[in-house]
Amino acid sequence: MNTHKNARLTPAGRLAVLQRVRAGVPVAEVARGACVSARTVWKWWKRLQTDGVAGLQDRSSLPQRLARRLPRYRQRQVAKSRKKRWSSLRIASHYALPVSTVVTMLQRLKLNRLPSLAPPQPRWRIAPCLATGKAI
Repeated sequence: MNTHKNARLTPAGRLAVLQRVRAGVPVAEVARGACVSARTVWKWWKRLQTDGVAGLQDRSSLPQRLARRLPRYRQRQVAKSRKKRWSSLRIASHYALPVSTVVTMLQRLKLNRLPSLAPPQPRWRIAPCLATGKAI
């Protein structure tokens, strides 16, 4: 991962902080000197103990999984209702769901706008009348 420009310490800096802790300097003092909290220093210390120097590398902040997601049958019901041109509010009240959940799901399914629901409009071609030559 790339270290962002506002990062307090790089992995090498974290190792240097932990070497000071290993040398016997109190954690609170080391944390103040590094402009981080003592809890962060302890977190790095635990990672160093369990994973070694590799544990001090930057980690992704993305969640490993979503906390709650609606079941697929419920997602299909919401999509089917939206294709019947029901509003988000009507769908939410019908299925007893939060409106924000319905709106987020419809955005993810790209069903949040009416033009995406409407069938394509036929293009009418105006042909001239054979007898008069005028457009019908």
